[in-house]
Amino acid sequence: MTTVNSSSKALTEAIVKCTMFIPISVAAFIGNILVLLSIYRNQRLRSTTHCFIAALAVLDLLSACVSQPLTASTLVSGKWLAGTFGCQLHGFFNSFLTYASSYTMVLTAVNRYYRVVKPRVYKRHFSKKRVIFLIFSMFVLIFLIVLLPAFFDWGQFQLSKIFSACILQFPEEGFANAWAGFEFVVFSLVPMFIIAVCYYKVSKRIRQHNQNVLGSLQGNRSNALSINVEEIRITKTLFGLVFAFFSCMFIGFILVVVCRVIAGSILSPVGFTVSFLISLTTAINPVLYAYTGQEFRREFILLLKCKGPRNEVGSVGLAWSGAAKY
Repeated sequence: MTTVNSSSKALTEAIVKCTMFIPISVAAFIGNILVLLSIYRNQRLRSTTHCFIAALAVLDLLSACVSQPLTASTLVSGKWLAGTFGCQLHGFFNSFLTYASSYTMVLTAVNRYYRVVKPRVYKRHFSKKRVIFLIFSMFVLIFLIVLLPAFFDWGQFQLSKIFSACILQFPEEGFANAWAGFEFVVFSLVPMFIIAVCYYKVSKRIRQHNQNVLGSLQGNRSNALSINVEEIRITKTLFGLVFAFFSCMFIGFILVVVCRVIAGSILSPVGFTVSFLISLTTAINPVLYAYTGQEFRREFILLLKCKGPRNEVGSVGLAWSGAAKY
């Protein structure tokens, strides 16, 4: 009787987890495909800033195609089905995609800082070729960092039943704690600090812009700052994206720490919650773009209706085409 109850409980738990997890993966896949197609189709969405958005969409799409399906299969079956190589691949992608997303947002915040606070030197520092080089270099660097422990045989990616995923595990607890501290500082604290400084200065400049616009309406036009309304909207959208991403990551970190302090180990519900929050970050971005951006929203609707891109006719379209270079 106990065995039957235990099996029934395990089945119910698996169904609940899959019901929560799989829709997020599907939404992340569809949403990020829509983002990439929108940028490809719409000339207005091909600015240097949108290069970072496209890079983030590619990372989220890889997570939805590689990492999340393997986690979902583990939740359904209760065991790892992809073998040793699959576990190494899954563990690598889990780490690489999360860390690369974090630093893509750092580069995006720096981009916003120069675009709003230092517009005179923006074009010099953020040409499309330079932006693509920055993104590629960052990907390569994080790729090498993630491979370091396995390359030097410090640790290996192994299945964690608690997280239903393969994670980096070390034979020595001291080294494991040291690596965990390194990851937290380099991939959480440092990015959050840089992003906070950049967006603080950006928000300060936008407030100054709003005050000067008010002054210009009262007759003092010489003090008005030349910040495009569209740039302010994009900045607010990207700040919302960053806030959502690091909120999910921070909540997951706090849950793990509290669970270890109180229970002495990470409990299964906490492990699933952390995996769910990380997966949730990959599906949030397209929703934010659609909610706050008219161009993305229009393109999403056209794509879902299987319609071609809108014709860009007239002076407004030409002006936007020129602006999209930057």
